[in-house]
Amino acid sequence: APDALALTAVSVEHGTTTRFTWRELGTMADRIAVGLARLGVGRNDVVSCQLPNWWQFSLMYLACSRIGAVMNPLMHIFRERELSFMLAHGASKVAVVPATFRGFDYAKMLDGLKPSLPALQHVLVIGGTGENSFEARLTTPHWERDPDAARILTAGRPGPDDVTQLIYT
Repeated sequence: APDALALTAVSVEHGTTTRFTWRELGTMADRIAVGLARLGVGRNDVVSCQLPNWWQFSLMYLACSRIGAVMNPLMHIFRERELSFMLAHGASKVAVVPATFRGFDYAKMLDGLKPSLPALQHVLVIGGTGENSFEARLTTPHWERDPDAARILTAGRPGPDDVTQLIYT
C-alpha cells in the first residue's frame, strides 16, 4: 500500500502537521541517505541526532540503515557536559540538531563543542540557514535521483551482526 499513510508528525511549536505515505517515506529516506553519503558518511560511521520526537528523527534512522551508518540518538535534554563525552566517545561524524527547541539554541551549543571534537565533520541544523541547514544539505536536493544512488543505497547495507545504533543511557 505505497500510497497509504505511514507517518504523521504534528509540531505544536510550529503549528504544522507533516504526513508521509509509505512511498514518500521511502523516497525521503533514500534522499537523506544519499545526501549523508555525499557528506562522507559510510558504513559504520556514527551519525548523532539530538532531536525531539520529530519526523526527521525517524527518517534519519531509516537513512542511516540504508547506508550502514550507526544512528546515535541523543536526548534533547543533554547539554555540553554529556554531549562532549558522547560525541567524542562515539566519534560522531555528523550531528543533527534543531536550530532551537523549547527556547534553547542547539546550533550555538554544537558550534561551541565542535572545535573539541575532531571526528565531527558536519553539524546539520533543522530549521537552520546557510551551509549547515539540514534541509539544504539533505532534504531539498533530490539526491535519490543521483546517478550513483542505487549503488550508494545497496553497497553499505548492514548485515545481521552489524552495529546499527549506539545508545547512551
